[in-house]
Amino acid sequence: IKPDDKDTKDALATAKLRQKEYQDIKDQAYRDRVAAADKLFGEEKYAEAKSNYERANKQKPDEAHPKNQIIECEKKIAEKEASDLAGAERRKNYEAYKLKGDEDFKVQKWENAIANYEKALTYLDENYPKDQIDLPMKNIENAMQTVASEKKKREDFNALLIKGDGEVKLETFDDAIKSFESALLLYPKEATAEAKLADAKKKKADKELE
Repeated sequence: IKPDDKDTKDALATAKLRQKEYQDIKDQAYRDRVAAADKLFGEEKYAEAKSNYERANKQKPDEAHPKNQIIECEKKIAEKEASDLAGAERRKNYEAYKLKGDEDFKVQKWENAIANYEKALTYLDENYPKDQIDLPMKNIENAMQTVASEKKKREDFNALLIKGDGEVKLETFDDAIKSFESALLLYPKEATAEAKLADAKKKKADKELE
């Protein structure tokens, strides 16, 4: 081989050109691989991104970016796995307390149902427990209103009996009879009121015979 020979020079120049072209192709392939990996990383597809960074690292082992990103991908994958486990545990606890709430709801243990639905909401903020809480709350309010109404009714009933007793003592039997009959409108067939009414009527009849 003659270095100064024209054919030799041409051959060397061609070889260098092909080597450069080959290197350019390799560089472009590396850049494309890194770009694809970066895109996947940005989309939070960390496992796929890691695979592309690893292939890029094989293409250019001395480049820092793929190495650093492989470490970042591994961190993100670990964080996601931990988050998924925590999410599964939250779902498990949510379902457990929601089920307890449903069981209490069926047997009308309203306060227990509300407590369990509220506990479920500490794990997951979903609409079902909120809607279920509203229902027993309304039932509790209705029950309280019923109790208050019943208390007032019983107080009125007792007041009419006392009024009737006083009227019997005064021998105003017609007024007493009206009081006892009014009491029986509140509690029909109530034994005490029926007995007092019968007694007032008897005393009225006895007085009329005098």
